[in-house]
Amino acid sequence: MTLLITSCSQADPKIMLAQIFLDSFDKGNIKIRKEIVSDPTRVDELFESTRKNNSKLDRSYEIIGVTSGGVNVKFLKDCHSDIVSTIVTTEIDGQLKIDLKATYLGLLTSGNREKTRKYCYEFIDKPLQGKLRNQPWQARHAYLDEYEFADSTEEQLLIAAETCTDKLCTSVLSPKILTKLDLRYDGGNFDGENYIMVIREGGGTIMYEGSYRLSPTADGKTKLEISLDNDENNSVSGYVVF
Repeated sequence: MTLLITSCSQADPKIMLAQIFLDSFDKGNIKIRKEIVSDPTRVDELFESTRKNNSKLDRSYEIIGVTSGGVNVKFLKDCHSDIVSTIVTTEIDGQLKIDLKATYLGLLTSGNREKTRKYCYEFIDKPLQGKLRNQPWQARHAYLDEYEFADSTEEQLLIAAETCTDKLCTSVLSPKILTKLDLRYDGGNFDGENYIMVIREGGGTIMYEGSYRLSPTADGKTKLEISLDNDENNSVSGYVVF
């Protein structure tokens, strides 16, 4: 996480506290978290919920001003529009603290992170490979069929690291990718409607950080390129043909 701040503002106690708060996401210092917030009993719950459901804190940031209620911060991420929110502060027994609940609610309502390019992630022209569930992984099988999702049944791809005979590849124990993508056009970035699900042992994890692109091949098939950069344990790039 990168902090952009002028030297003359570093002495402000609200700014110093906000910096410690933001850095704690990067350093994972639970002790510090509990010392600087107004309700230490909710630290684990709210911090984990923030990390899983709202990744606005996992990026570079710029402190842009101090207000009576806290510190205004601009969160920055490549290929995403900026988000401005307030790290809310309060005083308890004469000590300045972070109001964690108010800060968390402010982040949730600070707006959507709009993508600024059609494909935010770069594609590599090689068979789809990388790491899934912290395991080396390469696609060797892509099966197009109808699959059931929570609210629909759609024709999608199941991509596996081994060949298999049934559409769910139940004999394959390594992680599999089930796409939930609009396969009719030329693709774009993952979002709430277009994403992939990494499946293993009956469970699945939805992943939204990535891009996909579709193009026709010379022999009349379709080339699907995927660039997934969800986290350090789930990152693949390349293509499959179906």
